[in-house]
Amino acid sequence: MKQITEKEAISKINEQLEKYYNISLKDATDRQLFKALAGVCIDEMFIKRQKFSKNCKKKDGKAVNYMCMEFLIGKTLRTSLFNLGFEKSFGKALKANGRDIQNLYAIEDDAGLGNGGLGRLASCFLDSLATLDYPVTGHCLRYDFGLFKQKFVDGQQTELPDEWLGSGEVWQIPRQDKACRIKFDGQINEYMENGHMKVEYRDCTEVEAFPYDVMFSGYDSKNVAVLRLWSARSFNTFDTKKFSQGEYTQAMAEKNELELLSKVLYPADDHMQGKALRLRQQYFLVSAAMQSIVTTHKRRYKNLKLLPKFIAVHLNDTHPVLCVPELLRILMDENEMSWEDAWNIIDKTISYTNHTILKEALEVWDENLVARTLPRIYSILKEIDRRFRSACCELGVSYSAVEEMAVISNRKVSMANLAIIASHKVNGVSKLHSNILKDRIFKNFNGMYPQKFTNVTNGVTHRRWLCESNPKLSELIESLIGDKFIKNASWLENLEKFADDDSVIKKIKNIKLKNKEEFAKFLYEKQGIKIDPTTRFDVQAKRIHEYKRQLLNVLHIIYLYSVLKENPDADITTQTFIFAGKAASGYRRAKEIIYLINQLALEIDKDEKVSKKLKIVFVENYSVTVAEKLMPATDVSEQISLAGQEASGTGNMKAVLNGALMLCTPDGANIEISDVCGKDSSFMFGMTAEDVANTWKNNYNPRNYYDNNPKIKTVIDLLSIGFNGTSFKGLADYLLSTNGDFDPYMCLADFEAYLKACEDMDVLYRKPLKWHKQALKNISKMGYFSSDRCIEEYAKNIWNLQKI
Repeated sequence: MKQITEKEAISKINEQLEKYYNISLKDATDRQLFKALAGVCIDEMFIKRQKFSKNCKKKDGKAVNYMCMEFLIGKTLRTSLFNLGFEKSFGKALKANGRDIQNLYAIEDDAGLGNGGLGRLASCFLDSLATLDYPVTGHCLRYDFGLFKQKFVDGQQTELPDEWLGSGEVWQIPRQDKACRIKFDGQINEYMENGHMKVEYRDCTEVEAFPYDVMFSGYDSKNVAVLRLWSARSFNTFDTKKFSQGEYTQAMAEKNELELLSKVLYPADDHMQGKALRLRQQYFLVSAAMQSIVTTHKRRYKNLKLLPKFIAVHLNDTHPVLCVPELLRILMDENEMSWEDAWNIIDKTISYTNHTILKEALEVWDENLVARTLPRIYSILKEIDRRFRSACCELGVSYSAVEEMAVISNRKVSMANLAIIASHKVNGVSKLHSNILKDRIFKNFNGMYPQKFTNVTNGVTHRRWLCESNPKLSELIESLIGDKFIKNASWLENLEKFADDDSVIKKIKNIKLKNKEEFAKFLYEKQGIKIDPTTRFDVQAKRIHEYKRQLLNVLHIIYLYSVLKENPDADITTQTFIFAGKAASGYRRAKEIIYLINQLALEIDKDEKVSKKLKIVFVENYSVTVAEKLMPATDVSEQISLAGQEASGTGNMKAVLNGALMLCTPDGANIEISDVCGKDSSFMFGMTAEDVANTWKNNYNPRNYYDNNPKIKTVIDLLSIGFNGTSFKGLADYLLSTNGDFDPYMCLADFEAYLKACEDMDVLYRKPLKWHKQALKNISKMGYFSSDRCIEEYAKNIWNLQKI
């Protein structure tokens, strides 16, 4: 990849500083320099984007529109510089002038556009699509506030506003030319005119969708991906008469209410107002995106029946599934297309990725809420449901199966069912997950549409999660096998030939220690907590949820604590347990688990003898930036969800790519990582998905484990007594209960197997060269789990895209 010179880098920086601030580099503040570097990247990407778009139009290229309610992009400056080939030159140029580029990276906030794996996957996909020269536009809301900033007060999670736009606005290009109007509420009147049905809206609320484009360059490619962020704006800023009379609050009320649509990521939905706002957010996004797509296509190609030839629309989970009725509405109401022609376009254009088997995440909406909020969309949904039921009747499908698959049933509207009916392809995100979808969750659909279901195992962009996040390891790899792995992750396989080279293994070991030292320094600066980088870092970093079983991890730590209390000289590996992740603000159980972890940490810290062996830390406000520091420092990655519950996971991929070994259950992509890397690559334990089903069938009884396993009894009893003056009897009762408020993820059933896997892990860890040799072998096999491979599979098997 061609690099610019340091002299050219200085020239580009000064050009930006003179244009915007009328100053030179020596007089610029770090914040001015940050904006100057962002300006350099934007100008370069704009030129690339123009050239690529012209070439795409010339070749009649098909583009994918990736629909997702979140894109967890993290910070943008470093990735932009890296992918453009500017980072090294700009870093050296700034250093020669007494400035540190790391200080500029620190200025930028993580974009508040996402929360977890769903949004991070979408961001990795944008990077890969751009790098592989596939045309793409992502669509998301431009949230004023992210989910929340997590702060611990007396050990309990507190939610603070996530204000990110101060540094994030620099990347956003306003697109007034793409703005459109969206209607909510009111009533509709449907009537026929000249053979076409017309729809008249009355007393509806209108809001403007105003887009901002953010560009992302591919690495060593000609392409730039665009993420279009839609912001809600009121047409009537305020009531002038009321304002002039001093009624300021009332004058601004309408504006504030409408602009709530893009105010915050995932508003709480444990009340009707929150549910209504989420529904409006989802429709706002899909209506804006579909209007933009259709308008652009009509301008370029005139004929809407050609839409599937030039456009693919991909639904990332159920949140954007209202794309289906909205596109039907636009084609029929605004372009006088027949239902049959419009549905034919839908069927060829839309595809859907399912990300979960959890019932709570397979969205359903109250039928009355949909009818009241989106009257025209509701009438279209009823017609889709009617036609689907009619088709089922002709095929002789049973009544119970029809009700299970219907779009509208029992006064509920099912988004997952709608997505499957309308999509030409439906995929899961790991082999296990996809099989569960076909064989269990959507078994009836698979019987009707077996050709629809497929699998694309998730991946991560190794450029960000290895090359950028772990430069020491990346530089070592480059010195051993060259730099081809940056563009082509499968090139990592060449590393395996160094597995018996002790000098290389020692370098891997030393790099891990340096990364742990850097993370320890970061944690102390961030939270004032000291950790010993020579201890083993055992990490569980992910959203706090019962099915991810942070609680099982804590039970293990309590067991170790009990052993050391009885015998401080017990042969237990000295280790630091690191937790990171947020609990949804209304998720009581998850927040209780966070409190338990923090109280147990304090209890251990107070014990002079136990604390020599064990340490617990909970990293506040987990984010992409924190993960970029934590993953390279991880020795053990805990992936311990109940088998069959985690669709895929991508934290497992990031950790192993950075030289960690997994302590894992046979769930999600853990299975495939172990298959690809070899059975010795991880410490797998516990029930399989089939075992889980059989255990439930035979009536899981946690009391049997408590009564017959002294270790479990000790742990549960300590939980009831509590830590740092707080009893956690509620959690103890939850783990032992067989009905009502009980543990559906069966922590106690896997507890003994978990302890055995930890013992096996200890044996290998005490042989450092063998441990790090296995880490190197794992890294060499992780090319398969690059998001580049995912995108090639989507492009070929689902979207029918060609590289430009």
